[in-house]
Amino acid sequence: MFEDILHPALSDFVQYWAAWNIVKSGGNPYDIPTMLSMQNSLGRLGDYPLMMYNPPWLLTLLSPILSFDFSYSVAIFLAFNVLLIILQAKILSSAYLEKLDQKKLPIVLLLMLTFPPLLVALYLGQVSIILSLACIAVYWGLTKHHYPITGVSLSILTIKPQLFFLLFLLILWWSVQNKNYKILIVASLFLAGLLCFLLLQSTTLLFQWVDFVRSETLMKYASGTFPGFLSFVIFPGSHSLGLLYGITFLPSLLVSVGFLLYCIIKQPSINWETMYPSILCISIFTAPYGWFFDFTALILVYVLLIFDLIGGKRRARLIFGISLLVSIMCVVLIILGVRDYHYYFIVPLLYFLIFQYRNWEARKGLADSYQRYRSNGLIKRYEQYLIF
Repeated sequence: MFEDILHPALSDFVQYWAAWNIVKSGGNPYDIPTMLSMQNSLGRLGDYPLMMYNPPWLLTLLSPILSFDFSYSVAIFLAFNVLLIILQAKILSSAYLEKLDQKKLPIVLLLMLTFPPLLVALYLGQVSIILSLACIAVYWGLTKHHYPITGVSLSILTIKPQLFFLLFLLILWWSVQNKNYKILIVASLFLAGLLCFLLLQSTTLLFQWVDFVRSETLMKYASGTFPGFLSFVIFPGSHSLGLLYGITFLPSLLVSVGFLLYCIIKQPSINWETMYPSILCISIFTAPYGWFFDFTALILVYVLLIFDLIGGKRRARLIFGISLLVSIMCVVLIILGVRDYHYYFIVPLLYFLIFQYRNWEARKGLADSYQRYRSNGLIKRYEQYLIF
């Protein structure tokens, strides 16, 4: 729901601050009455608190920010997220834009602000911007063969593992296929470090989290992914826990099995620049649950389309124009009062289709260039070495 946007200081960020301060006092941040009491003391109204479903090592990452008074923590987190947005644009721009185009970084930042999930995440004080940076860092690390950065960033994505399950499978498959386990080792070591710090705070926190997420509470929310659409539109008002779990997890299970079978049978060579964004879109679309602000992770796809536009790539104006229409559609729906997240489930699918069209146009343009060079006699003896 979007009502909390009117009260950003007491919206989603309150769950993280309250959870960390409950942990410091020796309490259970996954206990509903405890969280309700803490949030009410901060001025949040209601009979049910905003619960933190994330694994507790998120608190380890955010602890430097959460250690201040609430008002200071809110301001610091807002500034931190703004810096992360700039950093995302800077990382991708430095790696994928020509040196002469580096002066166009302000244009990239301006166009990034036309991506509604990013703005909603920023306004609500959500951790989605941290995850979008981690997605970009994983992509950068894979394409540049910088595996330590990839491993650390991959471990950060476990903050919301349900969103990136297919990325985990893809990287696991690549690691086994290439017998290169550097990414998995670094990710495991970094995650182990987070867990060790967590255990110093509380030895029962992990078990408290597991007990909490096993409850049926999570299945009752109007999730913004395709399974959420199935659960709350095709089967409205269902109170069967078995049915809800089945509908929620079936799409991701089928996609995972299909992907693994494809890898085993086809043994594909992986082109990270095209496969990673595509898998990211599918993973979020079929995730068991997620919200509109979680689509912030798709900013990677959006920025790549911006780069095509700046670089004057084939049909770049048309392709970015289509993606901009998706943004406009989301804004219009919000203005019209469409506040249930599950009506936005189609957004990741639309960006997947847009990105596939972009790749198709790129391949077509490459093939056309090849034919022109060949007809002009520029490709003869080296022709057998060219693969498209």
